[in-house]
Amino acid sequence: MFRRKLYALGHPNPEENYQEESRQKSLVIWLEGQFINAYKPEDRGCLKETESADWNDNFNNYLVHVECPHTNNLKYQIEWLLAKAIQSKYQEDENYAKYSPGQEKKAEVPHEFREGLAQIAKKLQVQVYQDDLVVSLEACKLVVEALVTSRDDLQKLRDKMLPKEKIPLGFDLGDKALNEAALVLRLLHIEQLRKLQNDANRALVQIQKITANPLTDTNLGQVGRG
Repeated sequence: MFRRKLYALGHPNPEENYQEESRQKSLVIWLEGQFINAYKPEDRGCLKETESADWNDNFNNYLVHVECPHTNNLKYQIEWLLAKAIQSKYQEDENYAKYSPGQEKKAEVPHEFREGLAQIAKKLQVQVYQDDLVVSLEACKLVVEALVTSRDDLQKLRDKMLPKEKIPLGFDLGDKALNEAALVLRLLHIEQLRKLQNDANRALVQIQKITANPLTDTNLGQVGRG
């Protein structure tokens, strides 16, 4: 359950099962000796005596010494000690201690790259941000993705469409251009009929909702002869 942090600390056996209390005690000793160093080496004997009946009291005193906020749960206590050990490890690293995000110089962007980006952005009608070229690149990327996606959808739609050569006209006007114009008019007429049929179906559905659930007046009912 502590595997990732143990890997970060370079523990020799990070894959072991630390559910057992004896291994948890050994882990506490390792963290103190390798990274935390809250006690002097000669004062760590109380923690190393894991079989002692006073170990829990000694461990609680140690937690108070390192100002651990957890007082009852051993798992949380070890998690906190692991985090403290990781903090101690990287604070002692000279490269980490001296590093600041602003100390690295930004790489100079080549003039050719700026010109190329400006040309692409102009074609895509995207604004170029000279102070942050990454934003401009992302904007160009989004536009290109949108264009590619729309073209793919259009191609899929074209693949599903029936070629006009396979649509029967039903008559021949003797001219190819006239036949195609007549075919377009016929398809438009079919579309209008389909729309009319859909409207009629909606009207029928609404009528059926009214007639299929009539209200019955039980006071008008009679039993036997009148």
